[in-house]
Amino acid sequence: MTGRNRRHFLRGSLALAGTSLLSGCGTSTIWLEPATAVRRVGWLQLAEAPQLFFDAFRDELRTLGYVEGHGLVVETGSADAVDGLPALVERMVRLRPEVIVSVSTPPTRAAKDATGDIPIVFTLVSDPVGAGFVRTLGQPGGNLTGLSNLSATLGPKRLEVLHGTIPGLSRVAVLWNATNPSFIEQVRGIEAAAGSYGIVVQVLSFSAVGELEGMIDAAVASGAEAFVDVTAPYSRRTAQLLEARRLPTMFQTSEQVRTGGLLSYGPSLPASFRRAASYVDKIFRGAKPSELPVEQPTVFEFVINLKAAQALGLTIPQSVLQQATEVIQ
Repeated sequence: MTGRNRRHFLRGSLALAGTSLLSGCGTSTIWLEPATAVRRVGWLQLAEAPQLFFDAFRDELRTLGYVEGHGLVVETGSADAVDGLPALVERMVRLRPEVIVSVSTPPTRAAKDATGDIPIVFTLVSDPVGAGFVRTLGQPGGNLTGLSNLSATLGPKRLEVLHGTIPGLSRVAVLWNATNPSFIEQVRGIEAAAGSYGIVVQVLSFSAVGELEGMIDAAVASGAEAFVDVTAPYSRRTAQLLEARRLPTMFQTSEQVRTGGLLSYGPSLPASFRRAASYVDKIFRGAKPSELPVEQPTVFEFVINLKAAQALGLTIPQSVLQQATEVIQ
């Protein structure tokens, strides 16, 4: 092989390694510019996480210039129960995504236990410092960062709104998903605030979603007049059971209110997942999780479903309606 031909062969070999050959015509060869590298993201959740979370995340990624099938691959992993998360995240780690996005505390813990080098962007974590995910909110210090949902501080406010909505309310049952220990601070906040409203609180903790129906019926039998939902990610099933029994409930997210529940108060979760996409973008561009402060929510939603109120025989006081960010007719 002559020196000239050898140089041409090497050039072609290198080009084929990083580009695509379009066509050859006679002695002319047309080459594409080097293709954009494929970015790979892992999405880790429990099975009942609402689709709207993923939709908001994906839509914001598209706004930032990352489109699935065009330089972006999102590997989604969903476990039916907490004990299925370790095996799921182990398989995800083997795919070597550039970033893992975890939805709520149990998936985040599973991801943290599985990898110390792949960046993890968590969402819906109530107390990331207390959970041991980050050193401080301002300086995470490891391979995790993301968004706190301030769940621990919202319990008293949710009880306040429920009390204002239902005149004479005296007994409330709190349904608590004990597999998500970060919720305990919200439950304690509700218990601490109950005395100032003259409300007796009954805390019902469960570790399997199949326990919910029996617990709800037992609470009603013991005099519960309303419920506070702290069951995420199982709020969809909780809402179905409570709506079938015509029981007024304060939910954590607006999704349940849009499908028939009475009230919700909390951070705008679609806004949180859009912010998670911005974290992924920053990491793609070279930022380290240890240098990205954990964000707390700044947009809150108070949603009331008047149709649900009518079905329950409730008249929502005007003072409460005026506080709502959205009223569903």
